[in-house]
Amino acid sequence: PAETWDDLIVHIILSKLDSVTSKAWETSLPTNDPPNLKTLTEFLSKRCQALELIFSKMSINQSTNTPKFGTRPKSASVTNIATSDLSCPQCKETHPLYYCKSFLKLPIEKRISVVKRAHLCANCLRSNSHKAKDCNSSACRKCKKKHNTLLHLSNSTDHDKPSVPNSELNSEKENSIQPIVTQCLSTQRSLDIILSTAIIHVFDYKNELHSCRALLDSGSQLNFITQELADKLGVKRQSINISVSSVVKNMV
Repeated sequence: PAETWDDLIVHIILSKLDSVTSKAWETSLPTNDPPNLKTLTEFLSKRCQALELIFSKMSINQSTNTPKFGTRPKSASVTNIATSDLSCPQCKETHPLYYCKSFLKLPIEKRISVVKRAHLCANCLRSNSHKAKDCNSSACRKCKKKHNTLLHLSNSTDHDKPSVPNSELNSEKENSIQPIVTQCLSTQRSLDIILSTAIIHVFDYKNELHSCRALLDSGSQLNFITQELADKLGVKRQSINISVSSVVKNMV
């Protein structure tokens, strides 16, 4: 029943609250009894109403205060900052760089150039106030290094090497002997196979119920029963000749 979920849901909701709301919640509890979901819902509803009332009064007071001549309203400066933070350095639209379709179409080398030119963090691709080594965002999912996965170079070791003219590379290849090493590994598989079983109930020819254990093999194409079970069920039998092979190709 849903009533038994209260403790789990209350715990999840409380873990998402900020510290100020958590303190207000703790002080609002009348007793030491574990709170239920209904109590928490009523508390959050009242707190939302109170915060809405407070902020509505603040907005009214700010609107009545006319800014002096030559000064810029604070709200305008905040808006400009938010817009500049969301401005994409690639297409100048208002979205983060990692959402930019034009940026995602670029080769990885050009993506890196865009990030460097915009002086962005190579890890989060958002902020220009810190470097990748100081970034708290998760690292590359491919190599676990401090850069964004969109900037990961699969052959990064080749890019770290100094550039060498093609003529020198060709001469080195011609004059050098390339050793070839071949390794062959042989593993011996274990022939032990663990199959699941189940207790099933089968009716015989007299419509009487018998309990028996079934061995479940999803790879088998035939069904088998023991001679003892066939006698108990009184099933009709017919003699046929078939070849039955096991997993290791043993013929029966």
